[in-house]
Amino acid sequence: MNDSNCGVREPTRVIKKQRQQENKRRRIVQGSRPGSGIRGAPEPRRDAFIYRVLPDTSTEMLSQHLDSMGIATQAIDCVSNPNAMYKSFKVTTTVSNFRDLFNPEIWPEGICVRKYIPPRRGENSDY
Repeated sequence: MNDSNCGVREPTRVIKKQRQQENKRRRIVQGSRPGSGIRGAPEPRRDAFIYRVLPDTSTEMLSQHLDSMGIATQAIDCVSNPNAMYKSFKVTTTVSNFRDLFNPEIWPEGICVRKYIPPRRGENSDY
């Protein structure tokens, strides 16, 4: 008798049934029915920081650029100092569009993108 296989192995059908039950627990369904008395929450939003943009760029120009790339935005705010060499923008979009902002192929050369980190509120701040 070969004792190299000391552990008892479950039959394949039992393992398959356990996997199916685990998959049922993980299944997520998102509703699509319009006009009901209850409503779901809107998709979460995320902010991105777009910087090293030439100073003659307006929020409208940036909005048109992102629309042409198929990225819907909720808000675009210029957050740079008026005397700065380059402009910076805070772009608010949904989570599903947020990932698309990090595609280097949609941005002209030299423009940088990162996750927006709000400035800290310090003693010398205007907040």
